Amino acid sequence: MWKNIEFIQNGLYEHMKNEGFVESYLLDSNIVMSLRDLFYNPSKMKDDEINGLLNLVDFLKNRGIISSVAIRELSWNIQDVRVDDIKYNRYNEALRGLFFDPLVKDRIVNKKDYISEYKPKKGTTRQLDSIYENIEQNISIITTMSVLIKIYELFLIYDIEKDCESIYNDICIFMSDEIGVFGAYELLLIQHLLFSNDQQKKNEIRRLLKLNNKKDIKKNLWNSSWDILFMRIITAVSVNSVRGDSINDIHNPILVTCDKDLYKLTSYFLSTIKFEKINDRLYPVLSYVADNDKHFDLITSMDMTIRITQENRLKKHNSIFLEKRAEKFIHIIKITEESINNLLGYS
Repeated sequence: MWKNIEFIQNGLYEHMKNEGFVESYLLDSNIVMSLRDLFYNPSKMKDDEINGLLNLVDFLKNRGIISSVAIRELSWNIQDVRVDDIKYNRYNEALRGLFFDPLVKDRIVNKKDYISEYKPKKGTTRQLDSIYENIEQNISIITTMSVLIKIYELFLIYDIEKDCESIYNDICIFMSDEIGVFGAYELLLIQHLLFSNDQQKKNEIRRLLKLNNKKDIKKNLWNSSWDILFMRIITAVSVNSVRGDSINDIHNPILVTCDKDLYKLTSYFLSTIKFEKINDRLYPVLSYVADNDKHFDLITSMDMTIRITQENRLKKHNSIFLEKRAEKFIHIIKITEESINNLLGYS
């Protein structure tokens, strides 16, 4: 029905459904970009692509959709460090037209393009020069970016095949002592990347994190951080609902994506997810089982340390105001970015 479009249920989907919570559909960035193209330029699209996207639009009409996260990512101007008003307005205009204008479908079927008052700028490819300046106003990915930029620095310092244990030890110390947060998805991705014997899964992770492309390192890390946010947010939102802290009345989200690696990895991780209470608050728990005995002791030992220190670490982290935590993350990203620049000879 929807060619190359996948739906990923959150880790608490069945529980939320049984409790009567309404489903919402979180559109990832690639989906929102495709819908924008469908609205403005159907003449440039193939018939099967148009039909698949129109079927998706018909399905989503009168349902709760969440597009704000994708629009935030896609409309961000990384050189001026602000939202690009033209991009922001074009994405919103496209989605409003598709979901609320009954005449749009006939226009699209007949492949008639739409001329908007919001004119896109030509030749506006932007280079991401400074991560830490952009991250300040994108708090939702600041923790993930801190971890990813650090792991990239370690990959430049160490040999990923020969020094996997040293990399893992350093990144765990970094998350524990520097940022005070162990991101479950980030840690699981790193564990698989370093220790898994499943080469296909490692390749999927490398593509998701864009580690094979060193041409535009910072922008790749930026984009990967948003991908992990989409991976995390569907279950995080449902967990918040169980806690009684729903966000914008969203309770039971489903991720809609056409990113094959994001779909495969998110589906795989959610198939093994468990939930436990810490300080009477529910938390999702993702765990990795080592493929061989060689790394079993290191991973098991570090996992035990993480669990033992988790309660105190979370108390300390949550006792600091968000603004102060953000300042700390920004400083960490800044100095790590400077280190990467030196390692690559950028400065």
